[in-house]
Amino acid sequence: MEGGITQQGLNMRTMDTRHTARMLRERHPEWSEEYIGKRLNRGQSTIQEHIKDIIQRQRATEHSLAIRLHRLGWSHQAIANHPQITVTRQQIDNYANNIDTDKICNLFYEAHKEVDRIAERQSIRGLSYG
Repeated sequence: MEGGITQQGLNMRTMDTRHTARMLRERHPEWSEEYIGKRLNRGQSTIQEHIKDIIQRQRATEHSLAIRLHRLGWSHQAIANHPQITVTRQQIDNYANNIDTDKICNLFYEAHKEVDRIAERQSIRGLSYG
């Protein structure tokens, strides 16, 4: 028995199943919906319904981390091997290839214009930024 859950699963009410599935996914993000379902004696689709928001948040966090590491110069293979990332190297390639650098450069340019405008209003002289 691990964490109060037997190998055979538990006969739980829906709210208990929801709570337990969410707790397990939070504690063990590497566990699949299928594995959690087997542990709780529930179908994969039932578990997916209970934890879909957690899965989306975890994927968004991984996506954000992969992009940040890519921008820091990490290779796609090194990112894929990172312990907090469970996506494949191909998915990381897709993340990296879908970054719109024109938008990033435009945002950077607009931010500099805004700083210049604020500095001018406040009569601040000698601002410099890399």
